[in-house]
Amino acid sequence: MIVSGATEFDVAALQSPAGLAPRYRRSWILFARWCLAAERRVLPATAMTVAEYLEDNPAANSTQRARLAAINQAHSIAGLPAPGRAVVLRQALNDRYAELCAGKAARVERLLPRIPEWGWTRGLVGRRNAALLVLAASGLSYVRIASLKQGELTLSRDVAIVGPDLATITATHDPYRCPVAALGRWAAVLRLVPTPAGRAVLEHHLTHRTLPEAGLDPRHTDLPLFTSFDRRGWSPAADSGWGDLQPLSETSVAAIVATHLRGQFPKYRSASGPRPPANEPSPPPAHSDIILADNWEAGVTARLRDHQRLSDIGEKFDEIDAETDRIARLLANALAMATT
Repeated sequence: MIVSGATEFDVAALQSPAGLAPRYRRSWILFARWCLAAERRVLPATAMTVAEYLEDNPAANSTQRARLAAINQAHSIAGLPAPGRAVVLRQALNDRYAELCAGKAARVERLLPRIPEWGWTRGLVGRRNAALLVLAASGLSYVRIASLKQGELTLSRDVAIVGPDLATITATHDPYRCPVAALGRWAAVLRLVPTPAGRAVLEHHLTHRTLPEAGLDPRHTDLPLFTSFDRRGWSPAADSGWGDLQPLSETSVAAIVATHLRGQFPKYRSASGPRPPANEPSPPPAHSDIILADNWEAGVTARLRDHQRLSDIGEKFDEIDAETDRIARLLANALAMATT
């Protein structure tokens, strides 16, 4: 019997989608049946639905990873976002991936105080780069970060949500190391970047340390979350008005994150501005070792090509682990039959 909360699309999802790998068909049908019984949407499923399904059906990590791979592939075939790629799910089922994310997050926490947030154009580029590092530390791939729209980031005082199901970042409320605060500082810039007068207003506020805190502009939900800047602070198409901002490429995202993680900070340019008030604590100095990441793209393309190609290597290892586990079971069964 089909529950009242199910839709015709859900009922159709009980059949294996055309193109789904044979090894995933049984896992997908089991997931679809569970969704119908639990009155959950099958296609598209949310990361919360997938987490509930895995909790209700405990198994070895390799089996759970195979289930995630089946769910992801079915969604990809349907042209839908894959809910099993949520960072929290991958971390829970892949110890190697969780360790890599934890190590990167610790490294970024140490780097954030050294990235400038004031000055022109050092504060402009610094705020963007800090936000890039925070999202990279959350476990998102460079390709996914480059494709993010402003409407996919939700900010509050205590948490930042990317997705809605990709990643959740918790605030630490440290004045220099808080990842949510770093995203908030970039959001204040993004309110002005797409506007015709945005560059001049930003130059004034960042030079005089007067840029107010502000969330993302709801009119900009379809605009890229990240864009590039030239040495004078211009971004592509920003002077043509609202709605025509070009995204930062995944190659640039990889270059900026990689150079920071190696401790080779880009050249943060700044015109001289007023000194901060005496009662305001001075931020830690920025690193003086400089290379220009934004204009260094041609030189690092070959070096970073592998970063792009390996962005989904965690998922590939998950599939390999699942297939290895399946083959091991087949061999064990064959051995048992041969000895009886």
